[in-house]
Amino acid sequence: MTESGSIVQPGRPLTMTFEDTLRSAIAAQEEGDLEEAGRQFGDILKQAPEHPDALHYYGMFLHRCGKPEEAIASILRSLEISPHQPSAFNNLGSLYRIQGHEDKADAAFWNAVRFDSGHVEAWRNISEIRRLRNDPLGAIKALRAALAFDPDNFSSRHRLGTLLAGVGEFDEAAEIFIAIVRDGLHTRGNVITYADILAHHGKPEKALELVLEWQKQDPSDPLAAHHVAAHRGLESSGASEAYVREIFDGFAETFDDVLGGLDYSAPAQVADAVLEIQAGRRIGAAVDLGCGTGLLGARLKPVTDSLAGVDLSPKMLEESRKKGVYDALHEEDITSFLQAEPDARYDLITAADVMIYVGDSRAVTLEASRTLKPGGLYAVSYELLEDGAGFRLLSSGRYGHSRDYIEALREEAGLEQVTSSRIALRKSFGDTIEGLLVVLRKPE
Repeated sequence: MTESGSIVQPGRPLTMTFEDTLRSAIAAQEEGDLEEAGRQFGDILKQAPEHPDALHYYGMFLHRCGKPEEAIASILRSLEISPHQPSAFNNLGSLYRIQGHEDKADAAFWNAVRFDSGHVEAWRNISEIRRLRNDPLGAIKALRAALAFDPDNFSSRHRLGTLLAGVGEFDEAAEIFIAIVRDGLHTRGNVITYADILAHHGKPEKALELVLEWQKQDPSDPLAAHHVAAHRGLESSGASEAYVREIFDGFAETFDDVLGGLDYSAPAQVADAVLEIQAGRRIGAAVDLGCGTGLLGARLKPVTDSLAGVDLSPKMLEESRKKGVYDALHEEDITSFLQAEPDARYDLITAADVMIYVGDSRAVTLEASRTLKPGGLYAVSYELLEDGAGFRLLSSGRYGHSRDYIEALREEAGLEQVTSSRIALRKSFGDTIEGLLVVLRKPE
């Protein structure tokens, strides 16, 4: 509709039938009924082929139909007839951006705020173009303009906080993040990211304040409790089952894609180490501890006679089941699972990027040794703890393990070292998180 919410065709009053038809066409388009929307837009343009609102929204309809050039032409014609249309300029800018015409998009967004200084979405779009042009200060300025007219908008506040952090304004960013949580606008993933940003950039006290506010909002949330412990530096033997289950249930469907963007390769590296040691020999019975969506299992399946997967997250297991990687899947804590297994059950046990949630890995290592057949392999990765001994809950919410601790476990479990190598686990804030991949063998 027009900016005022009504339609008036110059020189001829419109009937309610025309106005209702335009509303109906827009609604059909928004609901995805493009056939009905097209029929109604056809009727509208027969009655008023030069009406600016009809041309504007017909342009958006054409965009939905995959006709970008015609869509832009229709909106441009609308603006030729009636230039005072901030929303039309904003939509034109969005179409230009989709087509890769960044300069034209920028000009259109500026026209939108020229006609309506309070057009929040246009200010947000200007900010995004400034960000993409490596102009964070310009992006921040545009977001501040958006927030002046819509101060409670979560998306604008979130973007402003992350942009401020990007230019080193961590104190102001922290206040924005904390206010978002205090106002109940957060998601768990956002809070964890905010806290990581602050802790990584020398603001541990602000990170702690943030997660304490999160816990105050929901005292029963196991994720909040875990991250409060992490940012307080409390001693902890391992993440709770509730924490592990909920954090992985929360992003099971996007797990593979998300980790792909972090250069995550622990499952592949553990599998490749095993395959290199096996040198073409088949593996009998194998179990993948903390199997997740089956990233590791998919690489080992062709060379195993039977392959089981164990994980606490039912949704991760569901994603793994879709791939058909494992012969059996078990929703269980990995230590409890092994404790119920008979002696000398497996030829191979793997655990890729699992110990970052276990912490005290003694029990699972001893059980792995007990359930391995003589000559069987235990392949496991750890996040390296460089400063100190033993293991420790890090501010990231993951557990780090020292080389001495890992070696002491090997000796106590009576396992022989086949290989031990330093590996890159993932990226975090541009830094490489270092890990240790060890493959151990049970003596024959």
